[in-house]
Amino acid sequence: MKDENGLTPKQALFVKEYLVDENGTQAAIRAGYSPKYADRTASNLIVKNREVARQIEEGRRKKLDRLEKKGIISTEEVVCGLKLVADCCSQLIPAQDALGMPILGVDGKPLYRPMDPSGATRAYDLLGKYLGMYQTRGTLSIALDGQVDVNHTHRIEGRRIARRLILEEVRDEPLALPNPNTEDFGEEM
Repeated sequence: MKDENGLTPKQALFVKEYLVDENGTQAAIRAGYSPKYADRTASNLIVKNREVARQIEEGRRKKLDRLEKKGIISTEEVVCGLKLVADCCSQLIPAQDALGMPILGVDGKPLYRPMDPSGATRAYDLLGKYLGMYQTRGTLSIALDGQVDVNHTHRIEGRRIARRLILEEVRDEPLALPNPNTEDFGEEM
């Protein structure tokens, strides 16, 4: 039996538990799913179940709203903090060898390196995600223009063709698609 959001009681409990620490495996176990398959179950719920994903996003927004209303933290503070970390971590400092001696270039001048490139990279990555500069979740749809009839019996072949179409887009090479009305449609290419 599903609730008003279209979730089963176990799925609703998973969403609630996930919002506690955002650990999908532990949330699945706490919600009563099998510990043996908890990681796979959590991934399927978060990635494949649109309603679960929507409820998680809504829960995150509500949590942020509560924090902002209490004056604990705001989105702007997080973004400014990440920018500060990224800028500080990317500052150049003199490069040193294992003994702490400066490393000199061929011209005799000291070489420089970023203070903490991994910290800067992580901070900029988080900023990019926040600003929506690259998609972290989504749906890929490909129009096959009637070339392929992907039904239940030909689902694997349809996926194979979809992968090849994606590769064609990446490579800009023409792709010869099999005819779904011939006998060789289900055979390996």
